[in-house]
Amino acid sequence: MPSTKRALEIVGDRVSKLGAVSLFKVRDKLGELPSNGAVQWILDGELIDGRTQLEITLKEIRTQIIAVRVTELGVSSSAWLDVTVLDSNLVEIGTDAPVEAWSFQRAESLDVKIEQDSTHKLFGDHCMKFSFDEYHGGPAFLKYPAKGNLSLSIKPGAKLVFWIDATTPASMGFQDFNPQIALLDEDGRELNFKPNTEILNLMPDRQNRSEWQRIEIDLTNPLGWKREGFDIQNIAQLTIRFDTWDHHPFRVWLDGLSLAMEEQ
Repeated sequence: MPSTKRALEIVGDRVSKLGAVSLFKVRDKLGELPSNGAVQWILDGELIDGRTQLEITLKEIRTQIIAVRVTELGVSSSAWLDVTVLDSNLVEIGTDAPVEAWSFQRAESLDVKIEQDSTHKLFGDHCMKFSFDEYHGGPAFLKYPAKGNLSLSIKPGAKLVFWIDATTPASMGFQDFNPQIALLDEDGRELNFKPNTEILNLMPDRQNRSEWQRIEIDLTNPLGWKREGFDIQNIAQLTIRFDTWDHHPFRVWLDGLSLAMEEQ
């Protein structure tokens, strides 16, 4: 009897930690898998295994594509799954905090809703969601902490790391190179970082189809960023700046904000 296409599905976590063992299984949503079918697992286009389930340690921090192909009597069916691999042993700064720990700044009045979002998170119990519902142009700044002092020392090799998802209804996307980062010490002196490209407007490539983007900034020698301001030694507060062509509402999600002292 001729074989037909199958409704394959990959069952497994869409989010994994660097170095952790991940398990993926393939199933047919309409019935049992064929006992005589040939199974091929593929990671980012490279054949890696041939069993009905895949146990693998993902070794790169990015979104990777897990695909499977089942061939029966010359007929192949396939399925794929995007898996976002996260930093391991990460200590969050602010993205695990209560809502009141964050604030926003702008010269004019701006309606911003700050909330914890447990449905779109990557780390811990929640990420932070910022909804700009009444926005008519100009830069908007998120600040952490709203009060107090982070008291973080900048050591050699330190990197600021965070994951961001940002959306805007503006057809031209964000403007003036976003996001821009300012680190402030206890005296209010700033160390500023501005990306050389409009990061938030970059279309996801084949290896990064998740809406989340991972940002990593070497605080001493940032590749792809313009560094200017004071060579501060301690971080009391930080701000993240956005600008998006007078269009609203726009949304920003942040997660996994951390200060990494070693290569990850």
